[in-house]
Amino acid sequence: MRNQIEIPIHREISKRQDVPCGDCRLCCKNMLIVVSPSMGDDVAQFEAAPMPEMPGFFRIPERENGDCYYLGSNGCTIHDHAPAMCQFFSCIGAVRGLTPKKAAEGIANNRLAPAVLKRGRELLREQVASLSKKRRAG
Repeated sequence: MRNQIEIPIHREISKRQDVPCGDCRLCCKNMLIVVSPSMGDDVAQFEAAPMPEMPGFFRIPERENGDCYYLGSNGCTIHDHAPAMCQFFSCIGAVRGLTPKKAAEGIANNRLAPAVLKRGRELLREQVASLSKKRRAG
């Protein structure tokens, strides 16, 4: 299907990602966030609208500034029962898992924020540097 949207979630992931987010909330801003029973979500728990271009998927609304509907001043207001996409998402994983072409398409179609990829690249570089340092020391 030409208009179908690809959601970059690695199916082998079955638990919340351990990403060193700190105060970063970039993936909660200007990104397409969806819920779906196919990803294990109970859609009735969320404020979400059906996506005609993706049957079975529902879009979490954004505020006027692009923030996720559930993003509060102290972070995610539903963190303990966030959508599967949010639990499984990793900016580092997005950098690793998306080809440059897919990343560009996501950005062009307002489904992926460039700042998220930039942060993922930064964190990936830090991980690689840390591993290299450990190998040299060990």
